[in-house]
Amino acid sequence: MLAWITLSLLAYTLATNLGWTLAADTAARRRLGPLGRAWDRVATAPSAPGRLALEGLYFLGVPALAVALRVPLPSQLGLVAPDTARSIVLAGLFAAIVLGVLVGAELWLTRSLGRPAALRFGRLTPDQLGRLALTGLFLEAHWAFLRAGALSSGLESASAAVFVALGLVGLEAWSNPWQRGALADASASVAPMRLAGLAVLSALVFLVTASSAVSLVAHLLVAPALAATSVGVPSAPADEPAVDLASVEPTIV
Repeated sequence: MLAWITLSLLAYTLATNLGWTLAADTAARRRLGPLGRAWDRVATAPSAPGRLALEGLYFLGVPALAVALRVPLPSQLGLVAPDTARSIVLAGLFAAIVLGVLVGAELWLTRSLGRPAALRFGRLTPDQLGRLALTGLFLEAHWAFLRAGALSSGLESASAAVFVALGLVGLEAWSNPWQRGALADASASVAPMRLAGLAVLSALVFLVTASSAVSLVAHLLVAPALAATSVGVPSAPADEPAVDLASVEPTIV
């Protein structure tokens, strides 16, 4: 299982850094001919079917292949029902806390940049909600896969394994040059901050429920609330979310 995790992270690192290099080198894309033009279409259209297919191949395809080959145990992947109603209540509490912390952090960040800070709430279209649901499924499947790797590593504490997996999520995000660039720019750091918050939420919910399904439900409650919430001076009509929905995911290219 550890070999699967290592190969997965290496593939992600190579893909994101290759994409970063191609994005900065127009001549290299031209030399690739049809492949270069296809890359342009994928890279410049976050909701394009080709991009969704690439994301699904990595974030969902790798865990699905591991399950098909019976590499991780169902319990390690969290393919179990939560044991008590108390754990469900705790999961809901964690979701509310993470949502509040993220919104509060965005308010603080906006004010620290010297901008007026005010909360606005928009409406999401069915297409946007569908995109968020698909992204949530991709991310939670991938995070469950990383947790399974940590849980199979022989650590005595399951809690320690979950936080090791959370560290792997951070390492993976850092290996992506787009993510590093966003973190270096305070005005662009909202998207990776939201992604980090969702990853922490997933880990906390898994700790109290041992169920990746409940983690997914919590994700699908918080992610749309974040996508419909904006902080600062309105830059779009009141019925539109101000933050691009694609920004809550760690895209491959």
